[in-house]
Amino acid sequence: MDSSKHHIPEEAKEKNEEKEKRPQGAGDWILELFSPTYANAAAVLDGKHEVTEEGPRIKMVSAFDPQSIKNVYERVHMMIKLEEELKKEKAQAGKEGEGSATKKRHTETTADSKRVNLQDSAIWNAEELSVLRGVFRAAKSQLSGLEVKLRQTQRHNAELEEKLASQGTLLDIKSKKLTEATKANHRLKIHCEELQLEVRSMVMKLEAVTEMWREIDQEKLRMMQENQEHRIALDKERMARQQLEIQLQEASQEIAREKMLAEENAKTRYEHHIHRLQEELVKAEYELEGERQLHSQNKRALEHLRNHFASLPLRDVLPPGVVDRDQVAFIDHVSL
Repeated sequence: MDSSKHHIPEEAKEKNEEKEKRPQGAGDWILELFSPTYANAAAVLDGKHEVTEEGPRIKMVSAFDPQSIKNVYERVHMMIKLEEELKKEKAQAGKEGEGSATKKRHTETTADSKRVNLQDSAIWNAEELSVLRGVFRAAKSQLSGLEVKLRQTQRHNAELEEKLASQGTLLDIKSKKLTEATKANHRLKIHCEELQLEVRSMVMKLEAVTEMWREIDQEKLRMMQENQEHRIALDKERMARQQLEIQLQEASQEIAREKMLAEENAKTRYEHHIHRLQEELVKAEYELEGERQLHSQNKRALEHLRNHFASLPLRDVLPPGVVDRDQVAFIDHVSL
């Protein structure tokens, strides 16, 4: 009994030292729920232990405290090991039943001492075992809930993996579309540069056409001036013709007066004069016909120019006082 009492505290001390050296892990949650109590503690061996009424050794801690649950787990593990050793010794004692009585008594004595040691070293009472069962049931219930949550999490992870695969497929599609869009953008950029070159070319052509239009406008002004000069010349010719008609009338009257006096001379002179006038008249008619043809050509040219520049803003370009309408229609022709 004394040797066994000394042996158990040494084992407890070794376990405490191992506990201090060992890092805190997932299995350390039982240690703080129950603290082991030994009947042969060091204080009892030293004679300093006072016998008091032992109450329940339950610590008022949470049933889910990791350190407390670790302590409970280690105690359960220790008791299971002690029970296994006791069963092994009983089995060995049964096999050696045919041995000597001295050995049998020694074995029985050893078994009894160990049995007594097991009884003396019991670490739980009925209340503590009830609490342990409650903790176990609570842990089992919590484990069931965690298993349900695990299955839900696994299903959710499967759904997320499916979504991830679909998102990966969509990402590949988007990447392909982005590549195609980048290529299309590059093509559009090249096309835009070509259009800019075409715009520059069209601007240069427009400037050339504008310069040509200015030259045509100057040519139109020059032709309008020539037309005005032709009108003045035509008026002069009309006045000259009127003067010739007056002179002809005067000559006719003079011939009529002088006819009586010198019919033959007057007749010869009159014929000569008429012949000269007819030649001049034919010449004037030829000139008038040429002027009419030139006027018709100018009129057709002006009609073409009018049709060509009908949509151009001439009023913004022409200086003030310049004729901006066709004046050919207002020309009066003298009928012969």
